[in-house]
Amino acid sequence: FWYQSSMTCVECPAFLRCDGDDTPEVEVPGSEYANNGDGTFDLTRCPAGYFLSDDAVSGKECLACGKGTECKAGGCTTCSSCEPGTYKDETAVYDCLQCPADTY
Repeated sequence: FWYQSSMTCVECPAFLRCDGDDTPEVEVPGSEYANNGDGTFDLTRCPAGYFLSDDAVSGKECLACGKGTECKAGGCTTCSSCEPGTYKDETAVYDCLQCPADTY
């Protein structure tokens, strides 16, 4: 994206979508980032259903909670295990589901 103060183009972080102008947008709706004022940005919070991953190679990004886990309120750095009597059988952003009748 275009960084006006330095009059140069800089690489777009993984958590933002950049279209070549000076107004990057979040990749995951509801996530929050801080503009450091020097052409860099810091991902600060992910919405419910995601956790904030900080990988040394790919940097910070919001990733969906995996099978058997959830993040109900947002702001998670890890996802919590499903409560007893609930399940989630895929990586997705929804909460754990109630087990069907006669199962646990």
